[in-house]
Amino acid sequence: GEVIEIPSEYEYEGSDEIGTDQPDIVCRDCFEDQEDDDVTEKRERKDFEAHVEENYYPQRAASHYLKPNKRQKLKNTSLWRNFPVYFWLFIFAGVCIGFFAWNFVEYAKNENQVRVVGWGLPFSRGFAQTLKITTVIILIPVSRNLLTTIRATALHHIFPLDKNISFHKLIAIVIAFCSVGHWAAHYVNFHNISTATVADLQSVNPSFFTDVPSFTKLAFGTIPGITGHLAILCLFLMYMNAHKRIRQKEYERFYYSHHLFIIFYACLIIHGSKKILGPHDYWKWLIGPAAIYVAERMIRLGREQKNIKLIEGRVLPDRAVLIKLTKPRRFNYKPGQYIFLNCKKISKSEWHPFTLTSSPHEDFISVHVRAAGNWTKKLYKLCEAGEGHPKIKIRVDGPYGSASEHVFTYDHAILIGAGIGVTPFASVLKNILFKLENDYERRRLKLKKVHFYWTCREQGSFKWFADVLTDLERHPHSSDLLEVNTFLTGAVASHDIRSILLWYGLQQQYLMSNRDLVTGLSSRTYWGRPNYDRIFKNIFEKYRGERIGVFFCGPESLGDELLSFCQKHSHATRSRFQFHKENF
Repeated sequence: GEVIEIPSEYEYEGSDEIGTDQPDIVCRDCFEDQEDDDVTEKRERKDFEAHVEENYYPQRAASHYLKPNKRQKLKNTSLWRNFPVYFWLFIFAGVCIGFFAWNFVEYAKNENQVRVVGWGLPFSRGFAQTLKITTVIILIPVSRNLLTTIRATALHHIFPLDKNISFHKLIAIVIAFCSVGHWAAHYVNFHNISTATVADLQSVNPSFFTDVPSFTKLAFGTIPGITGHLAILCLFLMYMNAHKRIRQKEYERFYYSHHLFIIFYACLIIHGSKKILGPHDYWKWLIGPAAIYVAERMIRLGREQKNIKLIEGRVLPDRAVLIKLTKPRRFNYKPGQYIFLNCKKISKSEWHPFTLTSSPHEDFISVHVRAAGNWTKKLYKLCEAGEGHPKIKIRVDGPYGSASEHVFTYDHAILIGAGIGVTPFASVLKNILFKLENDYERRRLKLKKVHFYWTCREQGSFKWFADVLTDLERHPHSSDLLEVNTFLTGAVASHDIRSILLWYGLQQQYLMSNRDLVTGLSSRTYWGRPNYDRIFKNIFEKYRGERIGVFFCGPESLGDELLSFCQKHSHATRSRFQFHKENF
């Protein structure tokens, strides 16, 4: 048939988008000269529906992909799919139960103490022993520099470092449970002690029990009673202000209340100093982890005192901003790592994590921030109002390790970014470009093939890193190394004639110019959400029996679904995969 010409005003330019008024125009100009028997609504509908059915599921709601069904969710959380996580959970549970049982049995053996004080005594001591181990372990998952150091060693294969915050929360739940149990058991003890005789009490602790104390005195008139209640109060306030909504909307409330942990630990150290019912040895448990955490905070404090000059604060499409900063001295990082940012003009205490989108070889550091929460919206408004001026000072804490820094240890890698979740891979792609342009680095590059998938709801989002992808596509050595796949997941309905005609027009334009109108890349932009089941099947069959690194950054539920696809096809093809997930 006759070649369809696309008017020049619809060709891609860096600052243009397909507006809401353009689909009709593109379709009209594409089809106005065609014969009725060549182009019919029926044929185009059939072609379009075949296209989306083959590759994607655009007719399904977004919630289908973000909320796996219950059956799928059970598969995702099975033991064999998350062996390292469940292994350490089993160890942790065993340690807690073991410590509780050990102390419970030890105190239950003392028949005289149980007779006088009651069975609340072995329970209170069992919970106390469990608190000793859990309140010191909880400091380790939030020691970022320690975790970053471990990530750089072979130990990162043993420890599920990406689950550090989840583990921190789990330990906090155990601490809360044991604290309430310890408190309730002691209230039983206080009642029994207040009704016992002086002779019985002196048989338990003659130096402390010179008379029969009242319940009120034991609970609120002794050092153990006062420090115990104060510790419970601190714990309650930390829990109440650690809710996700509070962290997002009132971060300072979360930040300052969480620093009650200092008073909490002081109370725990003093709590057993009287040695009424047991030895005073908590400080021995705390000293090691506390030293690690204090060193961690000192390192952070040293970094946080330095103001970094803002080079550029540029507003990007889809409510995002590019923050470009001068690179601090001795600031060494790997592609995929992240930093914490603070802007005193917005808040003196709020620190938020952002993945570095610059590459280590560049003489600046940069992050891309999407206006989603209160802090990021304020930052966006500053830049939008032209206040992203170099005089604004930004403080930086980091860099810290993440899952994406291991991309270069694989022969084959699959990178999947959802929306702003592409940021870890921007640094990786820039570093790949740097290595391709350097003969020495190119020879040392282990990667043989990178499959890059990026889904965005809005067309403008692709402009965040269009220049990087364009430079990579134009490089002579990238064609065999990199495969770029972009997906526009905005409103697509297979029954909408506007979608049918627009899709056909874009398809014809791509065939003529070999350039995608949506992104400006030589690789096509697909409509709808990827069929990852089919994608993984094809890739895993291609690299049958080989080791594949799958890296994902996006919604947690979608990550669980990707994990299930990885497991499914790795068993079928005997490919060895390692799934790395970052959540936002």
